[in-house]
Amino acid sequence: MAASNESLGSVLVIGGCGFLGRHLVEGLRRSDDASTLTVFDLTNSNSIEGIKYIAGSITSRDEVLAVLNDVKPEVIFDLASPYALVRNLKLLEDVNIHRTRNLLECSQQCGFTKALVYTSSSSVIHNSFTDLVMATEDRPLVYLPEQKELYTHTKAVAEHMVLSANGKGGMLANLFDFTYVGNNTHPQILLAQALVRILTEPLAEHPKVDSEAFAITNDDLQPFWDFTRALAGAAGYPMKKSDVLTVPKSVAWMVATITEWVFFVFTLGKKDPRLTRKKIKYSTMTRTLDITKAKERLGYQPQVSLQEGMAMTAKWYKDVSDGRIKESCGRLL
Repeated sequence: MAASNESLGSVLVIGGCGFLGRHLVEGLRRSDDASTLTVFDLTNSNSIEGIKYIAGSITSRDEVLAVLNDVKPEVIFDLASPYALVRNLKLLEDVNIHRTRNLLECSQQCGFTKALVYTSSSSVIHNSFTDLVMATEDRPLVYLPEQKELYTHTKAVAEHMVLSANGKGGMLANLFDFTYVGNNTHPQILLAQALVRILTEPLAEHPKVDSEAFAITNDDLQPFWDFTRALAGAAGYPMKKSDVLTVPKSVAWMVATITEWVFFVFTLGKKDPRLTRKKIKYSTMTRTLDITKAKERLGYQPQVSLQEGMAMTAKWYKDVSDGRIKESCGRLL
């Protein structure tokens, strides 16, 4: 990525040691948009040489405040989140809701930050049950009890807080959906640049980006099972469509239900089987997003095609399997 004329100044990446976070840090370093670049996370693992890392509790208000006063970030990228499959509501609330509230309040108190780019999830506008067809960012957020997933409920609450904080304490906020991990770097930097730019130039000259949600995808719709077979083939496990046994969704749902109950009884609810109703649900529903808004207001275009992304993912998988690189424990967002 070529260097930009829009300097972001001092940049803080929260959750920069995760799979997605590391890609963003690499992109920021390549683009040379940040005058200083600091990562704040629970650990220094999966780090990049030459980048400043601060390990600490991202849920601690005191530690967050100390980091902000130390780094004095003009731009904050917030990517921290527990795994999406976590069932612990208290943990999800602590990290996704209370931590986000602390970050917003501390940022406003310190007064250094001009822009906050928050990574949300496409699921916040989805009830996690019905089909989602070419959805746009103006769909309402879905909360419990209509929302069926605890993780998504807490992400929706956090997203609402971020957007509501726009303009308070001189800070502008934004967020975006995700796609192939390498494509997240470019739109995040575009968002941050746009937010910083409207603080120094007449607002009327730019499309509205503050207090706005942006969906980001590869803009390349694919049938779910065609994509999974193509990805498996790229990883060295080719499978012909003719070799696949197709069963009705109702049958798979019944088998998964029985399997889940068996696991619950014999593990006292501590383990889940590989085949679950949730996996069947997500592998059989339609879930597509319209990214027109990101194209028009941010000038976003996918930097990595779906085919290129699959090839790079397959190479990464082989490298991990062969022990050439350590597996990155990324956060699911």
